[in-house]
Amino acid sequence: MKNVYGDHTPIGISSVKSQIGHLLGGAGMAGMIKALLALSHKTLPPNGAFEEIAARLKDDNGSLYIIKSATDWKRSDNKPRRAGVSSYGFGGINYHCVVEEYTPFYQSLAREIFKDPDYDFNDDRIVIAGLGVVLPGAKNVKEFRSRLMDGNSVVSSIPESRFHNRYYADEDDPDYTIPMVKAGMVEDYKFNNIKYKIPPMAAKSVDRAQLFALDAASQAIEQANLGPQLAFGNKTAVILGTISGERYVENVMRTRIPFVEKVLTAIEGIDGKTLINISTQLADRLKQRYIKNTEDTIPGLLSNIVSARISKHFGCNGANFVVDASCASSTVAIDLAVKGLKSKDYEYVITGGADANLYPSVMLAFKRLSLLANGESRFFDNNSDGYIMGEGAAVQVMTTYKNAVKNKMPILGEINGLSFKSSVPGHLLSPSERAYKDAMNDCYHKIPVNKNQVAHLDVFGVSNAFLDAMEKQAIEASFRDKIYFGNIKPEFGYFKAANPAVVLTKLMLMNSGRTLLPNNSYRDKTSLVTKDSVLTPAGEIVDAGSRHRLHFASNVNGIGGIHGHMVVGTLPEHLMAGQIQANVAETVPAIQEKQVEKPASIFVQKAIQPSVPRANPSIAAGADIGAVQNKGVAALLSGQGAQHGGMMARLYESETSIRGIMDQGEAIFRRKRGYSLLDIMFGDDGSLNLTENTQPAIFLSSAAIFQYLYEKGFKPDAYIGHSVGEYTALFCAGMLGFDDTMKLVIKRADLMMAAARQFPGKIMVVFRKASDVADFIDESGIGDIHVTNKNSEQQTAVSGRTESIEAFCQFLKQKGILFKKLALSGAFHTPLFEGAARQLGEYLENITFQAADYTRVISNVTALPYPQDEQVVKKLLVRQIVSPVEFIRSVQGVYARGLIDFIEIGPGKLLVNLLKNISIGEHHCLAAVESKLGQEASLKRLIDYLAGQKRLTMFETPEPEFEKLPAPALETNAEQAETGPVDSAEFNAFVQENDASLKGFWPVIILSNR
Repeated sequence: MKNVYGDHTPIGISSVKSQIGHLLGGAGMAGMIKALLALSHKTLPPNGAFEEIAARLKDDNGSLYIIKSATDWKRSDNKPRRAGVSSYGFGGINYHCVVEEYTPFYQSLAREIFKDPDYDFNDDRIVIAGLGVVLPGAKNVKEFRSRLMDGNSVVSSIPESRFHNRYYADEDDPDYTIPMVKAGMVEDYKFNNIKYKIPPMAAKSVDRAQLFALDAASQAIEQANLGPQLAFGNKTAVILGTISGERYVENVMRTRIPFVEKVLTAIEGIDGKTLINISTQLADRLKQRYIKNTEDTIPGLLSNIVSARISKHFGCNGANFVVDASCASSTVAIDLAVKGLKSKDYEYVITGGADANLYPSVMLAFKRLSLLANGESRFFDNNSDGYIMGEGAAVQVMTTYKNAVKNKMPILGEINGLSFKSSVPGHLLSPSERAYKDAMNDCYHKIPVNKNQVAHLDVFGVSNAFLDAMEKQAIEASFRDKIYFGNIKPEFGYFKAANPAVVLTKLMLMNSGRTLLPNNSYRDKTSLVTKDSVLTPAGEIVDAGSRHRLHFASNVNGIGGIHGHMVVGTLPEHLMAGQIQANVAETVPAIQEKQVEKPASIFVQKAIQPSVPRANPSIAAGADIGAVQNKGVAALLSGQGAQHGGMMARLYESETSIRGIMDQGEAIFRRKRGYSLLDIMFGDDGSLNLTENTQPAIFLSSAAIFQYLYEKGFKPDAYIGHSVGEYTALFCAGMLGFDDTMKLVIKRADLMMAAARQFPGKIMVVFRKASDVADFIDESGIGDIHVTNKNSEQQTAVSGRTESIEAFCQFLKQKGILFKKLALSGAFHTPLFEGAARQLGEYLENITFQAADYTRVISNVTALPYPQDEQVVKKLLVRQIVSPVEFIRSVQGVYARGLIDFIEIGPGKLLVNLLKNISIGEHHCLAAVESKLGQEASLKRLIDYLAGQKRLTMFETPEPEFEKLPAPALETNAEQAETGPVDSAEFNAFVQENDASLKGFWPVIILSNR
């Protein structure tokens, strides 16, 4: 304190212990509350029991002094009052926190977004670089992998030296009877106390969980090549999940020996000398059995020393602590490790869990919950009989992708995300279907992974048919696609606090080996999992392929009501290259050697190995728009950029028709994504601007408005959609039903989101025409940038790789060209999205269009109407992903055919504004929703306008079916129209030759020629 505060103005010292005593784990927070109260009441707090400072601590010349009694706290130099709080934890961890009062002059710290232009979000991915285990039948990761591969159970009888099962099986009192059980035992374990510099006598008093954790951490540190980073002052934390161990329980017994002696000697009716003799002998036996409390033995029995021993031995100077969340302990530890890395509190974290508890009260606790197996352990099975206990440790070294690459560490996989939910105020001891569903859905809401990308789920499995049914039902309600499932307990036992860390190690080995392990405990006749369930048991090892990303997940449940879900997987291919990939191959050898050659299942082909789309017919030029009324109408369907907080909220409340279709879309979105789209649309959440949410939100808004107008008789002559708006046109034109279109848009958004993450890029707008912008790109000599949206003659969008866009901005700035970078992170409508386009083509193959007039939809790619050919239209939709949006030519094309009324259908007026700078003649334009006017008022204005123009059939009287057109429907036939009637034979030949293009509107041509 003198070193830090010695040169400051006088600083008073106070301790909460002098007033209320030492609260152990709550002492630091008690001090914090005291400091906050002092600030709140502007009073320097006293020391209740203080009399005089010790002579060796006196510092007459320093600035520190003891506060003897409560004093008004006056500010000096108008500075805010501040208080510091120090706390110390047994195990070597120190904390210090400073709090400051709030004043009218308070200024928050300045924040800058993307301060570093070289920042790459991939640098902050959380990766696993090392694994270590001490488990039954596996004293290291290599042996664990072998046990996983052979699938044989390693559980065995418990040695009498650990637990004398026979004594409890013969117990007369049924409340204390423990049946003969098996467990996953770490047999013949020898701890190298010399390696870890622990004296032999002290080592005997150390709980096995501490020893297991030290050995497992050593393996993980070695594999991760973390040693060189552990120089003094490093920011390496140790965070492990564990619970109080056997040594701690035995210490309680040791401390109660005098009480046992006292009870025995107080028994009446027996000779005193005999009682003393019995009590003395019993006490001696107990003292031999239970280790004496000394300075050397106490650390061996405390659970928090599990992390402290690792920190001390390896020299980790970051935080070290343990987490007790019952059976979810190590999952919570892993979550805290991830958060610490993301917040930059740590650079590396040694995490995982250790649990070696096989003492009687643990067995009795699980027995009384009907969760202690007599024989074989199964899960999700009608014959489930409870857990088989296990002991062991699993440790992982985690860091960021940037640190791993920089220090040439192996990358075994990535932590995609974790989520936790509590079942309170429900039952504290049993799992909750609702909490499981909430945890799973919330996890996928937060991470860039969709449920259908997960290849394997390691279920928690309580091994009780009734309780397992809850988790099963939650999974089936949350997942829609087939998913393999498994569990670690039948072969190795249940590791309680350490179990999630063991599961994570298993998933990392599957991930590195590109292998899905079989579900060896599955029994078809007794399983809770039916053949129509999304859960699928793998009968043998499944080769998951070697060229595509894999994702794995696990569930967890802990006594106390905690439910969790974790997702892990491989890094994107472009990040797994060179040395890193080689390291993975070296440290986690390929598992495929033992695999049975067998074609992958349909599920695996779908989820992991997408096939190359078949060739589609070449794109035709398209057909002319069909019959239009005088003053024809083109519907402009909004694209990205029209979204805003509160979009459609007022119309959802006021219009039943709009609310109905939006609820229909919301239900589909929730089933696909697990979270609410309407909450995002109606709120003011930045997640609305994420392309995976923006595209469905734009479509849903436009579709709801169009359905409302359609029910009033509105039928436009043509549809021009901008990017995702072209997909809205499929619905509006009747080519696809609403459900199919909503699912298609969600799929498109997913694919584009994945492509944007794989090839980070940016998009910008240059306020010049497209030909000028193309010239600027050529002149700059910068590659990987492309003209993407030809929005107007004064606005052109450019997309490309991030670094290329940044360079192009500098080039334009030097030339004095006006531009604007957009808040979107993707090289949309460029060749970089070729993979997304290919996968979209595969998806479209399974969709069948409805009978409709395709020619009313204008293609973004060609700026021409669709041909009446389903396969060609699908090809156009695929090409749209990687091609510029030809919005200018699309507008000019329909205008030339007599469509001079433009109605924007969507949540804003983005496209209507672009018309101001597109060279067309006199026209009229209006938006269905205009923020300044209000959602309801602007939609009413549109209804009034369309009714006045007789474009709503429910407001008008019948008129002749065909009106005189401003120009012949087919420009290629204009010359014949001027020269008189067409010879019937010649006309018939013409129709036959152009049947595909003319189908549906050839009467218009006859009328025109008349």
